[in-house]
Amino acid sequence: DSLMAEGLKLLRQARTQRENLTREWGGLMGMWDDTLRHERFERLKALAANVPRLQPPEGGSRHWMSVELAEFCCETPALGLLGAVSDCGVRPEQVRGALAGLVPELLQLMCTETNLRRISRALKQCQRQVNALEQLLIPELRNEQRQIEQRLEEKEREAVFQSKRLKAKKHETV
Repeated sequence: DSLMAEGLKLLRQARTQRENLTREWGGLMGMWDDTLRHERFERLKALAANVPRLQPPEGGSRHWMSVELAEFCCETPALGLLGAVSDCGVRPEQVRGALAGLVPELLQLMCTETNLRRISRALKQCQRQVNALEQLLIPELRNEQRQIEQRLEEKEREAVFQSKRLKAKKHETV
């Protein structure tokens, strides 16, 4: 039940995050298209090759109910300029700034959806275990219980029969 509740909570959270990011991404793509109309792609590509990589995200994972959940976070990266003012206009910098603003949200969505998949996998495993119990183990145990009860009843009848024989022998000898 806890896995299911957490999974449903993450599903609602992921849906909201994805809707927000999709909307923001659409605006970013509009800005990028506008930038490509005003700047040469080859020049932007050459400038981007010199941009330092972002720092890896902080965090890791934690275990919760036998599920390893991802917990990463990052701050909005601080960006330097692509190049000199004469190298490109302001549009590429605006796109980079907007994209940098989306990085923490993208990372958060990634963690949410990863955790959702992991919880889903754990729920499927749990369901397989429940099915195995319900379909195999419990019927086998009930069958064994019936057999034990039958044996006990037979032993009880046998004991009653033997006690009657003993009483009958005592009466014959008396």
